[in-house]
Amino acid sequence: MKFISAIIKKEYEKGYKKEQQEKQNIIWNMIASILNSAQTVILLLIVTRILGVVEGGIFSFAFSAANMLLYIGTYGVRNYQVTDICRKYSFNDYSSLRAVTSTAMIILSFFFSFCSGYSIEKSLIIFTLCLLKCLEAIEDLFFGEYQLEGRLDIAGKLWFLRLTANMGIFFILIYSTRNILYACGGMALVSFVFIIENRNYIQGKFQKKEKKDVSISKIKAILWSTTPIFLYSFLNIYLCNIPKYAIDRILSEEKQAYYGVLFMPIFMINLLSEFLYRPILVGLAQMWERREKKNFFKKIYQQIIFIVMITVLLCLFATKIELPILSWMYQMELVLYEREYIILLIGGGCSAISYFITACITVQRNQSKIMYIMIGISLIATIFSDILVRTYEMIGASFLYTGFMVLQMILLFILCQCYQKKRSNTTL
Repeated sequence: MKFISAIIKKEYEKGYKKEQQEKQNIIWNMIASILNSAQTVILLLIVTRILGVVEGGIFSFAFSAANMLLYIGTYGVRNYQVTDICRKYSFNDYSSLRAVTSTAMIILSFFFSFCSGYSIEKSLIIFTLCLLKCLEAIEDLFFGEYQLEGRLDIAGKLWFLRLTANMGIFFILIYSTRNILYACGGMALVSFVFIIENRNYIQGKFQKKEKKDVSISKIKAILWSTTPIFLYSFLNIYLCNIPKYAIDRILSEEKQAYYGVLFMPIFMINLLSEFLYRPILVGLAQMWERREKKNFFKKIYQQIIFIVMITVLLCLFATKIELPILSWMYQMELVLYEREYIILLIGGGCSAISYFITACITVQRNQSKIMYIMIGISLIATIFSDILVRTYEMIGASFLYTGFMVLQMILLFILCQCYQKKRSNTTL
């Protein structure tokens, strides 16, 4: 698999002018982000069409659980890393922290998978997908370094290749073995190969210039700075999954599959919004440092308007195009859940806006306040989840998700605005 290192080296040797490089960064990040958004849809489609709706429900729940635990591995460091334009911390500092958070993720994944009362098969599927996501957490560290070096295009190309290989091996193994566990294991193995090649190149190019000593004090400092971001990311995905956990406890695997398919486009709104704001984070950090308030908030409003436009378009075409297509793809009567789908779409748009505002708050280095908002919302949602799902079933799960996404978006926007006003009142 030396061709991966060869691709990285070849791409790094290419010389682009500044404007051309920015275009390359946006294009490849967009391509990879779109494929990443489509990955969950494609994998669930493969499972549902080949193995059936019940197996699709199991896979949907396992994939959601692994995505939630992924945030323990990444610990919200990516946005902090790529906006560290003054290089306060080295790549070695960030990689040392990632080793700690990835280990914690594996330990917690083991307990979640095998101590929650699931069957052995379901537990193994969840844990294997958690291993896959742990590898993605390590990959995210490397991609952050490429982005900070101004080469987000390299990260995009490698991300695209790895996702394509993963989906290919997943389909082959599902079709040939009819076994979800083997297919998930195949994806983890492919990702491991990509990680090793990335690691070898990164160590040779960046870490050779740095001291290899592990600085405990710096790890603690990064950990302290990113803990609010981690809590937001983890609790936000927890909020997304609360309806799924309630459905898992109260309703059937079939209902879980239906909810999982309805939630796919909502999940895609969040992922697609990332490809627009991720390339501009470094620029936002520079505007914030130069106190360019007008340009800073202009970028924020542009991103919010784009997310609103996507959400409105999806709502307009929900009943005539999206649900019939999803029903045909997954062989389900999804048109019966029109209200639930539109409610979830609105919640997805609010969630995407919240993700972006959180990134802006991170640029402001005001992320410590986020955790208080998220802890409060999560506690309230946990209390009401079983009541709503038991009483109103699928419509209750939809309102549960969207209601708390709207509340979260409003509170985060107020926080971002208030800190800017406070900063404007201080002297330069």
